[in-house]
Amino acid sequence: QHIQVRIITKSACSECHAKGACSAADIQDKIIDIYQNITDLKPGDRVVISGEKRNAKHAVLLAYVYPLIIVMVVLATVFQITGNELKAGIAALASLIPYYLVIALFKEKLKSTFSFQIKHQR
Repeated sequence: QHIQVRIITKSACSECHAKGACSAADIQDKIIDIYQNITDLKPGDRVVISGEKRNAKHAVLLAYVYPLIIVMVVLATVFQITGNELKAGIAALASLIPYYLVIALFKEKLKSTFSFQIKHQR
């Protein structure tokens, strides 16, 4: 019922002959957890992973839009109150700590919200 899929992401320059002299060459492993009951998969099988489009919009909101709104509102508010850019900047960055703690508290619920499907690649 639980499948872990390893995805190897490569930047465009990871195949370049000069990658040893450049720090831009980038290869990363990502692990995706999929909760689906498939019995005919074996380690090393090539698979296709899909998700719902509405999940992508929700993920973008949670990861980028909401934190940006929080930072901008706190930055503007604290600057208006104190007139100090340094305090406003620190407060704006610190305001993300509670946001991401709440995200961490709802990790299990988010796992079920952002579900993926898997099938063999033919």
